[in-house]
Amino acid sequence: MDSLNNKEVSADSQLSRAKCWILLIGSNQLVLEKVKEFLSKNYEADVLDLTFPDNLREILKYDVLVLVGRIALSYLAKAKSIVDCQIPIIGYELKTNTDERLRARLHGVISFVESSFEEVELVLAIETVIQLVNLRPLQREKGANFKKELLAAIKHLLEVQPSFNVEELCRYMKLSHSTLYRKVQETFEKSPSRLIAFCKLQQAGIMLAERDELNITEIAYACGFSSSTYLARQFKKVHGITPRQFRKAGLSYTQFVRVIE
Repeated sequence: MDSLNNKEVSADSQLSRAKCWILLIGSNQLVLEKVKEFLSKNYEADVLDLTFPDNLREILKYDVLVLVGRIALSYLAKAKSIVDCQIPIIGYELKTNTDERLRARLHGVISFVESSFEEVELVLAIETVIQLVNLRPLQREKGANFKKELLAAIKHLLEVQPSFNVEELCRYMKLSHSTLYRKVQETFEKSPSRLIAFCKLQQAGIMLAERDELNITEIAYACGFSSSTYLARQFKKVHGITPRQFRKAGLSYTQFVRVIE
């Protein structure tokens, strides 16, 4: 069994290991204990032998789940039923073929370590998983910041240049077309062009409800539509009624449809 004593470990890595709890799941108690002994040098590790029904108890919160040994893969569904369903899963010595590995990935196994002679690879896989998990809150924060900046940019462009398009939004936000497309798709599950079109319709709906002094043609131009006819066609396509019907019904747009904000 390889030793990690000769490898440099960063302070951040040491800190993450000290806080990390690993749950080893499998069907061979001797192998599980062997892996636990190795991992215990760097982590808090527990063993759960799923071949014993008495072991199917409510267990503590763990940071990483490691399936140990080929048979362990058959216990994947059972293992997920007794741990946090969001826990990252690593397969160790599963000795899977391509189809089995694909099925395992579909069920949440995100990393595989096959060599029984390089336990250090298991540690590296765990470290990678820990780093990914620790990055998620930061990624969510960045995503929230991007959403706020994007909607502010669209609102500004609607005010100063209502007929703006994706290219002009890219220039305003100083992003390439491909980057903007990827980030908008990740955040809103829409393409930039569809998001812009929806925001223009949203602005038109709010003005229809709140700006009685403006007629539909004036609202269409103010929201970047080439004509009231085009606005009516798009509004009905999305909302099922025309702007005139919407205004006549005296509806509040925020009650009529979920506003992007």
